[in-house]
Amino acid sequence: MLAVVLADGSVDFGTRYTVTFTEDPAVVKRLVEEFSHVDNLDIRWTIDGLHNSARARAYGKPLTEIFRSMVGTTRTRKFETYPRSTHEGAGYPRISLPREIFEDKKTAGEFLRYYSTCDGGPEFSVYKRANGWIQIHMGIKIGCTNPYLRQELKSLFLVNGILTHEAPDGLDISSLQGFEKFSQSIGFLEESKVRRGKLFRGFPKNDVVSLMILCRKVSLKNQWIAGKFGRSEELEAFLRACINAIKDEGQLADLFRSIGIDEIPK
Repeated sequence: MLAVVLADGSVDFGTRYTVTFTEDPAVVKRLVEEFSHVDNLDIRWTIDGLHNSARARAYGKPLTEIFRSMVGTTRTRKFETYPRSTHEGAGYPRISLPREIFEDKKTAGEFLRYYSTCDGGPEFSVYKRANGWIQIHMGIKIGCTNPYLRQELKSLFLVNGILTHEAPDGLDISSLQGFEKFSQSIGFLEESKVRRGKLFRGFPKNDVVSLMILCRKVSLKNQWIAGKFGRSEELEAFLRACINAIKDEGQLADLFRSIGIDEIPK
């Protein structure tokens, strides 16, 4: 729950004593079921519709005190940004995660799975360069603007042997090895789907990562997929056909043979 709140939620430690988080309705439904009992507390959640998302909210000082015992604050944005904090300081709050989260790969991976689900996803796009060459961009992006929390997340990924690159708005995973380790030891919650971009919007995030791994393996055999197509629209259609068949090895093999690749790597 701490990962979910830090990624896309908040805690009011004041008079209202509320815990709130917002996500895709299917993800919120799962999280509310999982978080119905916390440290011997029975938690009653209310769910409100919010555009194409859902917001879950629970009231009660005992629940907020659990968060207070783990972290000094769950605020990740700057003190001086809206909603303004009564704190007299400026800049980003210093957030340190409980040390037990770093103790083993399983615990670190579990925390990252929930955080990444709520503030992360695969980036997979097709574009055409000025010289006419078609390119594919692939990566896994984990959102986090707070530099202190970003360093904590970076260390958690290292616990699982995953090297990340820092950006002002989060962390990036760009290597095939990183994709594979993320898929094997972390991944996204099964209910989590891509919510932005035209290529794979609505598809499960884990399926997109699986396709990224496959495409990167094909490229390592000097059979770069983009070179098989003259128009970006044709490549996009091929990739959508592949993700629809991502769990069917036979159908995938037929698709790749149709563009002249006789064998796809395992």
